[in-house]
Amino acid sequence: MTYTGLSGVRWNNDHTCTEIILDAEGNVNEHTIAYGRTLDKAIRLLRTALLPKIKTSHPVDPKTGKLPVGVIKNFEDIGDTVLGDMILRKEITDGKTTVDPDSDLVVEKNLGTDFTIVPYGSVGEIKGSINLKTNV
Repeated sequence: MTYTGLSGVRWNNDHTCTEIILDAEGNVNEHTIAYGRTLDKAIRLLRTALLPKIKTSHPVDPKTGKLPVGVIKNFEDIGDTVLGDMILRKEITDGKTTVDPDSDLVVEKNLGTDFTIVPYGSVGEIKGSINLKTNV
């Protein structure tokens, strides 16, 4: 859409044919093009940063076979740095990476990771009321 007095072209509220789902924990689905694009970019950047570090040998706790706290923290710091860069570029409002401490690198060879991002908000429309009165 174009707007009088505002240069450039804008998406018409960025909507898709996707139901908006907000769960009890405050998570919302990617119901707009911008949210999907932001989530996809975060995934690509996290994968690019973590993959070279993950695809090496890592020490495990000899008693449990699980990753030591220091290795978990290192992976989380790498992810948080990626998300921090997105914050600095004003692509997201906040973000956090979490590594599952029960990840099994000995038998399953699977590192469980999760991340949460808070996107930037946007205004789709302005609603207002106009009241005409006969006196003030």
